Amino acid sequence: MSNNLKRNDTPAPTQAKEELSSLREFNEDVAEKLHDTWATGYFQQQLIARLNSLYERYFKEKQVCEVGCGDGRNLCAIASLGSPVIGLDISMKRLERSKSKLDALHANYLLVHSYGEHLPVKDEACDGIVCTEVLEHIPEDDHFLSEIARILKPGAIAVFSVPTVSLGRHIDMFVHKRVIFFDPVEHVREYTFYRNRKFPDAFMQVKELLSQFRAHGLEPQLVEGAGFELPLGIQKYVIGRKLMQWSKDVEVNRFLSKLPVLGKLCVYTCFVLKKKP
Repeated sequence: MSNNLKRNDTPAPTQAKEELSSLREFNEDVAEKLHDTWATGYFQQQLIARLNSLYERYFKEKQVCEVGCGDGRNLCAIASLGSPVIGLDISMKRLERSKSKLDALHANYLLVHSYGEHLPVKDEACDGIVCTEVLEHIPEDDHFLSEIARILKPGAIAVFSVPTVSLGRHIDMFVHKRVIFFDPVEHVREYTFYRNRKFPDAFMQVKELLSQFRAHGLEPQLVEGAGFELPLGIQKYVIGRKLMQWSKDVEVNRFLSKLPVLGKLCVYTCFVLKKKP
């Protein structure tokens, strides 16, 4: 692998610099308590399957950097395509677990202890970037996206995913008359395609996120949902339980996730972005 790291000489953003110690401590605590149990959930499996298909389509034999690599699930999927990978994460514990998995694959990899708002990577060094389920954790998201754009080569692809407000969650919020976050502890924001009338400012609209991407020269090529969810309350009824069972058939769920309207009411949304030449 070519050496695309650089010395981190640029001063860190003021807010990130002040919060870095506590942010790292928080992430290490989360990493200690939770291994990659997230990946075992039904909707998470739907997201993983969709992401893996995108990696196969765009990242074969290309040098790919994952920002927020966690326990190494994405890195292993990409490395298995014959691609050298660079993984950056704020948690040393997660990097150690990534290392174990990548060593088992005999992968060509480099892991770096870093945080997303200040990436120790050379300008335009990466053939591809992966950033899944990370953006919702980042306080300074605009600066973070500028760093992503900086290290991506012109014409290269970035794959993102974020949690979005599902049909089930919209209905549950209407019924219970309260904001329901997917993760109220770790997430600083979540996203929605459709503004919730009861809670119009609770979530960032996806159209705003798309505008952010474009402002940094990242043009959307594909926007697709993953994991269609019905409201949990319907399971009180026989017909509701049958509908829930039907919707969780893997092929049915993938079909529903690709429909024009329902695809914008999934648990997750994937983005394929191309940096302007």
